[in-house]
Amino acid sequence: LGKLGKGPWNNFTAQFRASINAWKAVFDAKAPADVPWPQGLKELMTPMQRALVLLAVRTDCTVAGLQEVIAAKLGREFLEPPSFNLEKSFGASSTNKPLIFVLSS
Repeated sequence: LGKLGKGPWNNFTAQFRASINAWKAVFDAKAPADVPWPQGLKELMTPMQRALVLLAVRTDCTVAGLQEVIAAKLGREFLEPPSFNLEKSFGASSTNKPLIFVLSS
C-alpha cells in the first residue's frame, strides 16, 4: 500500500518505522481502534483504511474494524440481528410449514 503513494499510505512505511514505539502502544492496547494513533493517522483514514491497518497490526481486532466499515457504509442496523416475533412466525406456520429453530451463540 505504501507504493501507492496516495492519501494516508504516502510514506506510511517510513512513518511507521519512525514511530514504532507509539505503534507498540496501539498494539498493546485492549482496543486499538479506540486509542489515538501516531501522527493523528486514524483521523485521516477512511473506515476501510483503518480496518486494513488493524489487520496488519492486530489481526484479532479486524472484525471490529470491519464492523466500523459496515456501520459507515450501510448503517448500524446491519450489525444488529433482526428482532424475532414468535406470534407472527407461528401465524405463518402450518402442518406443512413447521417452525424450525436454530440455536446459536
